[in-house]
Amino acid sequence: MKWSKYTSYATPHYLRDALEMEFGFDLDPCPLNPDFDPAVHLDGLKLDWNGSRVFCNPPWDDIGPWVEKAFASKALTVFLLPARTDTAWFHLLKDSAAEIRLFRKRVHFLRDGIGGNKAPTDGTMVAVVRRMNAKDADLPIPKLFVWTGTLRFGATEQLVSSRTSLDGMLPLTRA
Repeated sequence: MKWSKYTSYATPHYLRDALEMEFGFDLDPCPLNPDFDPAVHLDGLKLDWNGSRVFCNPPWDDIGPWVEKAFASKALTVFLLPARTDTAWFHLLKDSAAEIRLFRKRVHFLRDGIGGNKAPTDGTMVAVVRRMNAKDADLPIPKLFVWTGTLRFGATEQLVSSRTSLDGMLPLTRA
């Protein structure tokens, strides 16, 4: 689902600098590249994140694979994400005890290197996945929740998308 006009936003320098000072990144698997061509450029999901301190501002139209990669890697991963609390990947982060930091106001991102009124329609959050320590790295790798059944609301039946999480309402199966 396309939530905003754009799916990729350049991180504002002040925010990237503050996170860099706190975490000391050594890998950015998805730098903004409007001319990205998988035949020519490196795919950040195929890189080895193990042992790295990762900054990840993924394309906002397909966040799930990036979150799963963070949990599958023995790395410290800091995400800059839309604050979409109704998504499966958000609940994966929350339920797996990732540190979640919400912003009080919208972050104004850069478009073509220029800041200003380029705020996405979503709020923004930082999520920190810590799997670099030996005790954290041995935890099981969580998967996105997938509901495969049919909801019944009285006489009305409504099929639920495979990307919908109804945590706490109905039993969920893991993909």
